[in-house]
Amino acid sequence: MHTYDIIPLRENPQWRIPAARWFHEKWDIPMEEYLTSIDECIRGASAVPQWYVAVEGEKIIAGAGVIENDFHDRKDLAPNVCALYVEPERRDRGIAGNAQFVTACTHRCHQDETPGDYLRRQTNDLNHIMNTKTTLHFGIRRGAVPGYLFEGLFTFVGIVLLGVGFFLSINSHVFMASAAPAEAVILTMHSAGDGRPGTPLVEYVADGRRYVERLDTGTSEMMPGRHITVHYNRRNPRDVRYTKDDGWLIMLSVVAGIAFTGMGAVARFVKRQRQVRRTEAVRQAVGTNLHR
Repeated sequence: MHTYDIIPLRENPQWRIPAARWFHEKWDIPMEEYLTSIDECIRGASAVPQWYVAVEGEKIIAGAGVIENDFHDRKDLAPNVCALYVEPERRDRGIAGNAQFVTACTHRCHQDETPGDYLRRQTNDLNHIMNTKTTLHFGIRRGAVPGYLFEGLFTFVGIVLLGVGFFLSINSHVFMASAAPAEAVILTMHSAGDGRPGTPLVEYVADGRRYVERLDTGTSEMMPGRHITVHYNRRNPRDVRYTKDDGWLIMLSVVAGIAFTGMGAVARFVKRQRQVRRTEAVRQAVGTNLHR
């Protein structure tokens, strides 16, 4: 003989907040999402959603929901049992298989199966639902940003930065293969504003001719009158570059690219591990308790 009570929240709205908080603590889903569904249950506009908690004294020891799940294409599984959880110390007492936990499913079960058979059928299909990331607790929550967007963003940025580093490296190598060094004097600095270093106008001699050109990049160390070493293209002496800092720029792009790509990979791994742990938790809660 059990010492707990099964409380349907539709008939006991005073439990809405404690129940929403309890489900939130067990499944790490925002409490407001549970409140939204529970309030819809209490309004009773349709047969689902339904929410139940098992209470021992004033303590919730188990809970489950029945929702019209539109997060996947398995319409034959509707309505869906969700958030079924039994406190570890209260398991092996048949709580998850209690008739009131499945009563709400009877009106949507197939004509040739009982509510218990319906739940068992859903348990057998649990892996399919989880693998397609479609249930309330394993899929994309309404209003939430899909995790794969962050993973994809990190990976995309990482690949772009690696591509930039690779391009700069090849471009620098090709230029230096046909370049010659020359000593140049900085004539003036074109200010970039906001305290940033400007680009220098330099004068240098290439193949006996004097040239005045503006460099594409500048550093905080550059100032009028200072002498620096530049490299010019032998086939086109007006193509002149300050290559001293190229190595740092290439290294920065490559390191940042590896870091972002790595973060994307770590995010995918962490999400996968979290799914595995939650899958196992639900399998234990549903698969173990349902058949006891």
